[in-house]
Amino acid sequence: VQTSLIWMRAMMYFFEVQLSLTGAMTTAMITVIGITSAIHVAVRFREVAFDENDVVAGLRETLTHSLPPIFWACATTAVGFGALAVSQVAPVRSFGLVMAAASLMVFVAIILIMPGAILLARGLFRVVPRPTIGETHLAEGLHWAVSFVGRHARFTTAMTMLVLAICGAGLFRLDVETDFTKNFKESSSILQDYRFVEGKLGGAGLVDVVIDAPTDWNAEFFDRLRKCQQELRAIEGVVKVTSIVDMLDLIKASNLMINVMRSAPPPEVRQFFNPKTNRLRILLRVKEQQTTDGKAKLLSSIEQITRDTFGPTTKVTGLYLLL
Repeated sequence: VQTSLIWMRAMMYFFEVQLSLTGAMTTAMITVIGITSAIHVAVRFREVAFDENDVVAGLRETLTHSLPPIFWACATTAVGFGALAVSQVAPVRSFGLVMAAASLMVFVAIILIMPGAILLARGLFRVVPRPTIGETHLAEGLHWAVSFVGRHARFTTAMTMLVLAICGAGLFRLDVETDFTKNFKESSSILQDYRFVEGKLGGAGLVDVVIDAPTDWNAEFFDRLRKCQQELRAIEGVVKVTSIVDMLDLIKASNLMINVMRSAPPPEVRQFFNPKTNRLRILLRVKEQQTTDGKAKLLSSIEQITRDTFGPTTKVTGLYLLL
């Protein structure tokens, strides 16, 4: 597992891949895949390697039996995470690609490390595999379950269909929940802090609107930007809207000063303008503690207003959308 993580981080460094909020799950998920694969090999090796004098043959049989299912487990996992590459949210897309590569790295690590590690451990410690405590009862229980299903196939099928029908009926009662604060107890400090911010200081959610900047920062463009911000402030759930025009109005910048800022933007301007991509950002603070339908309607309204004003290349993004 550690080797897979090291290779994954090396690949991320080589290809300049950066992780965000979603990357926190990477280590845990790779650990799950790696540990289960290692257990699969270890259990199979113990079953076939009781003869201490023929360890190599037992290891060969173990790998012949275990590598195909491990490969397909890693490959299908990689395909599943790779499907996230179609996401329009960049952190989700990068997370999917990293997880897909890391899943394949687990199989590579199994091939390169486990055979030598097994032979080395067997040679150093001379450990003879023995049944563990409770294993006999577990095997008997599993054998009974398989035998019961074989003897009562119709009954088992009927009960399975009944359970599926009950669960299937419940699917129509499911709803998507995006308010992550509901993961915490009413008495938790995180929830209390969020409520304080939302009630006293405005919305805690952050939405970014990215628009193409014109080649010439003229008065007509800034008038459109001001009008767009007024329409955004009128949306229910939007607390504050800020862009570069607010800073320019605050300092009462002249046309000459505006052109200088555009050609050599200071750090304050770079918060809203990216000279490399020639794109501007509008920052919105919105209410975080809303229903899923309310959030979807809010984001849809933001997207419609900004695209009607600045064209179809406008993108609505940010942590609020990601969550």
